[in-house]
Amino acid sequence: MNTDEIIDNFNNIAIEFINQLKIVCPHSVIANNVDAIELLINNQATKSKIIDQFTFYVLKYKEKIDEHNEDFFLHETFETESSGNSSIIMLISEIKGAWINLCDDDKNKIFDYLRVMCFYSQEYLLITT
Repeated sequence: MNTDEIIDNFNNIAIEFINQLKIVCPHSVIANNVDAIELLINNQATKSKIIDQFTFYVLKYKEKIDEHNEDFFLHETFETESSGNSSIIMLISEIKGAWINLCDDDKNKIFDYLRVMCFYSQEYLLITT
């Protein structure tokens, strides 16, 4: 796979994931911004923005994602990632709040999406570094 294929595959999974999140969390910040996210990844100049951010902020938690370790995500503050950014803190709080109300099947689906995104993110990192 080349870089463009990895980015395209990642973006397709990311959009599919966001659309699934929209079903289980219809009033979330992510769900309300699906159109903006799609514009970002469909623009040639910014199509790698989401995978770049995911690789920087999320890939380091791949082991926890692979383990489906929901306790880690519920108890981790993610202070390093948020760097005091109120919108990131709000998003993390929103996801944690919604998580409690999800059924086990939906939680597993979320981890499955994250695992696939980690796979593409890791491939992307290997090619671009």
